[in-house]
Amino acid sequence: MQSQTPLKKQILNQLENTELSATLKQKSQVLQLYQRFGFQLVWFKRSKLTPAGQALIQAIKETAVVRAPQLPYHAYDILYQRHTLRTQPDAIIALDILLSDGFLSYAKDVLTGKILPNQNEPDHPVIWRTSATESADRRSNRQTREQLLSILDSKLSPQELETLISQDLTPAHPGYLGLRRALEHYLQLAQTGTWYPLTPGAELKMGDSHPQVSEVKARLSQLGDYDIYKRPVSDSSALMIQQSNQALRDFNAPLNHPANAPTEFSEYFDLTLSTALKHFQRRHNLEANGKLNDATRAQLNVPPQSRIRQIAMNMKRWRYLPANLGQRYIMANMADYRLRVIDHGKTTLDMDIIVGRQSRRTPILVQTLKTLVLNPSWNIPPRIARTTYLPKAIKSPAYLQKQNIEIVQGFGRKRTIIDPFELDWENIDIKKFPYRLEQKPGARNSLGQVKFPLNNDFAIFLHDTSKPHLFNKPVKALSSGCVRLEKPHQLTEELLKYNPGWDKRRISKVHRRKKTMYIGLKRETPVYLMYWTAWVDEQGTLQFRDDIYQRDLLSPNPASISM
Repeated sequence: MQSQTPLKKQILNQLENTELSATLKQKSQVLQLYQRFGFQLVWFKRSKLTPAGQALIQAIKETAVVRAPQLPYHAYDILYQRHTLRTQPDAIIALDILLSDGFLSYAKDVLTGKILPNQNEPDHPVIWRTSATESADRRSNRQTREQLLSILDSKLSPQELETLISQDLTPAHPGYLGLRRALEHYLQLAQTGTWYPLTPGAELKMGDSHPQVSEVKARLSQLGDYDIYKRPVSDSSALMIQQSNQALRDFNAPLNHPANAPTEFSEYFDLTLSTALKHFQRRHNLEANGKLNDATRAQLNVPPQSRIRQIAMNMKRWRYLPANLGQRYIMANMADYRLRVIDHGKTTLDMDIIVGRQSRRTPILVQTLKTLVLNPSWNIPPRIARTTYLPKAIKSPAYLQKQNIEIVQGFGRKRTIIDPFELDWENIDIKKFPYRLEQKPGARNSLGQVKFPLNNDFAIFLHDTSKPHLFNKPVKALSSGCVRLEKPHQLTEELLKYNPGWDKRRISKVHRRKKTMYIGLKRETPVYLMYWTAWVDEQGTLQFRDDIYQRDLLSPNPASISM
């Protein structure tokens, strides 16, 4: 019988005879993992966490916090023991085992898609239901998943283990990493004990003096908006700004003005504060007027714990996306009502969009745009036909003709058009309407002059609109689910620039003919319909938006998490 090393005995004892053993979720697989590692510690070397161990703790922390207060993956115990870690072997072994069990549970959740922010909504599907086609990149991802499932069948080196966690099990997109830095900032802010809500009050503006002005300056310094403290989001020293003795100087006011008093934060509303407030308002989608009003106070009063949950939830949404977004792709953010075309890392087109209203929410989709349709007809979905058009047709059959809508039966050679005046509307049950409605191309067509089809189960696509005035509304969740484009013609030109001969003049000529034309794209383009209420923009600024679809589901009492 092979003798056991002291370390092997200690690991087996911890796995079999301690209270720790009862808490393990993957006990048999943890034992198998240590067998593959020759009963050496997996996450420690010379009593110090390895880079793989540090990467795992980071992944567990940022993933688990969104599920507070029931934190998975032993997050509470791991983070607590990390900060109170003693050098005794038993303590290190116990933490190593917890990390191993947390790692296996985390990997399992990633590989099965459980970690995705899916609330089991019919319009909020998991990733493998968002695409009917499988690109080479996605096939590669699937193969990677199959390889990762064999983790326990081979011994990974420390470097391979770190790569597995940091690149294969965790998104590496710049957007994800930017939110990671923001999350660290808010986790630190939540622990300072210096956050408290601002009291309601009158509107304050530049030139005013008020005790709350100094509070707002301190708050904006904590959040990184106060211009004289230009520190990165992750700089924890900005959190302790209350201890700073640096005096402010308003060069637009006389030296004897209260604004230049040698105090930490004066009560004078100066130009610096107005500028900082505008910056804060812009990144929260408020009117950037530089005034402290009720709407601005409300955003300043969102507690750090709520922002932690919001940021962590939006980090999870990056897991919907493939590792390689493509050289050219379309990225839409429903919560921001914005769509951008990215070509080789640069934004070539930026526009407003209108998305589905609350009752008909636009789903998260990851798809590939292969064709576009000029002068499209509209096959009206049965749900919209039943709720919008048929009730009006019952009152007046002429309504359908005015809207350029035909009642159609059959397809292809068997396609026939039904005269609306010949139907017995009084005895028609619109819930069992046997025909379909089609709106012909033209000025009244709800899809406008161009349609961008996407292959999905929800009949969701991008399109022009016959009601461009709706883009002037501040809230643009107005459609029946599809995405209306502010600049559809510019997008058409952008997508067809790789199709020889399709210039602006030729596109206009087709529009004038009002005949439907399908055009295959020489360069297929990935389309990502995403939902981000928190993200870091191209300038490195953390942005927040209202949760228009209530998909963040923030807990009213989110738990704090120790750093």
